[in-house]
Amino acid sequence: ELLMEFVKLPAACQLPVMRIMAMSRHSYKNLSFLMKNIHLYDDLVDDLNGSGTRIDLMMFYGPEMVQKWLKNGEDTDGHLMKELLGAMTLLHCKARLAIFQKKTLLDKCDEVAIDPFELNVKPMVSEIEARGSRWGEDTPGRFISLVGRVKVDVNDSCTQGLV
Repeated sequence: ELLMEFVKLPAACQLPVMRIMAMSRHSYKNLSFLMKNIHLYDDLVDDLNGSGTRIDLMMFYGPEMVQKWLKNGEDTDGHLMKELLGAMTLLHCKARLAIFQKKTLLDKCDEVAIDPFELNVKPMVSEIEARGSRWGEDTPGRFISLVGRVKVDVNDSCTQGLV
């Protein structure tokens, strides 16, 4: 049944679903919710597809971040996945903006990045771990709030960043 649902997804949504499932290390149990809602996050879908001129963004500690937030798959109503998708969209946007600002500062706007941009999200993973296993259950929007507070620092070659 899930396979048929996956096959019916628009082609542009299939790779993002596979990438998010890979980041969760296939522990997320509400795959149907993800497949029904991924299309609502078109910027994230474009980023995860590597569409057009978008920066190829890779997240160090991304799987750990996703697993910690999704509590190893326990998300029966999809609220954790919904917040994860919104937070990842915001995080990708912040990274692109930080890269643009750094390139502008260094007068490198005409340079096209060939290498993927590596974003280290370990500080976010550490904060989630420090808050404990029940973090986020009582307050919707906590993960998006965490992403909203982060600043992305970009190195001078515009190939790596740290939140």
